[in-house]
Amino acid sequence: MQSKNIPSNIDLIYQSALGSIVHYFLEHNLFEPSIVSIEARFREFGLPPKLIQSYSKTASLLLLNTRRDKDFEWLFKYRNSTEVEAEYSNSTRTVIIDRLFVEDATLWIIDFKTASLNEGESMSSFIERQKLSHQKQIKTYQEVLEDFFKLPSKVALYCPAVSQLILI
Repeated sequence: MQSKNIPSNIDLIYQSALGSIVHYFLEHNLFEPSIVSIEARFREFGLPPKLIQSYSKTASLLLLNTRRDKDFEWLFKYRNSTEVEAEYSNSTRTVIIDRLFVEDATLWIIDFKTASLNEGESMSSFIERQKLSHQKQIKTYQEVLEDFFKLPSKVALYCPAVSQLILI
């Protein structure tokens, strides 16, 4: 029976690599990297050669969706307060934040997710699924960061597969 789980476990590993690679490019504000550059990243993660082209196209599409998103200019605008992959700790936890910034005296905490719609799933169901899946994680981020910034905060997930900024 365990062998039935192997493909899904391997797929989770590849999906994790996809997320890490997309995060890398978003962190460095590289929204249109060459396919060769993306493929090289997947090779570094040890993705099998037969899957590199497919996953590279997916990563490229996620980055292109981000660049075309209605919230792109606001989300990736340069601000003196912007931090990416920022690490913060309190007495009980250490968190790493994908993107944070202060705008209009509000701390924005953004977490990138490469999730996409399941077959037949509506956008509202997708949004609710993402909120449920990540609410505890992002609320932990909020608690840790409010200790440091002493500002009101807003937390959101950004899902480039569906061009959605989801407020939590």
